[in-house]
Amino acid sequence: MRFFKIFFRISTYNFPNSFSNSESIASLVVPGTSETITLSSPSNLFIRDDKKRNYYLITVKGNKKVDLKKFRKTNETRPLTFASEQDLMDILKLHPGSVSPFGLLNDDSLKVMFWLDEAFLDGKKIIGIHPNDNTATVWLKVADLVDII
Repeated sequence: MRFFKIFFRISTYNFPNSFSNSESIASLVVPGTSETITLSSPSNLFIRDDKKRNYYLITVKGNKKVDLKKFRKTNETRPLTFASEQDLMDILKLHPGSVSPFGLLNDDSLKVMFWLDEAFLDGKKIIGIHPNDNTATVWLKVADLVDII
């Protein structure tokens, strides 16, 4: 799995609160066409190094697993662990289950580095993310997301 580092058309899909990604799949009709596509929401991991100096938001396609040891070695970071709920609230102003690249807009001190799975650049290049609340998903082009954040 490779990542790249990142310093509109929108569709939304509403669903009940979910703290799991297993049900975050939607069939969408592409605006202006009769084409239907099936997409899965990404998994978002908010992690930090052992000294709480560096924070990372890693967004991967679907239910991919992220090997933090391999990520650490590849990106030459200190040992990594999941950030606390308090860090999530203090830095991204989000609750658990609502982690989203849109949360980066709340990172006033620019502490968080964003890593996006390059698999999002394949196929339709569409990503579904929470609008900082886990009761909806916003579907947009990956390029539009990059422009926004």
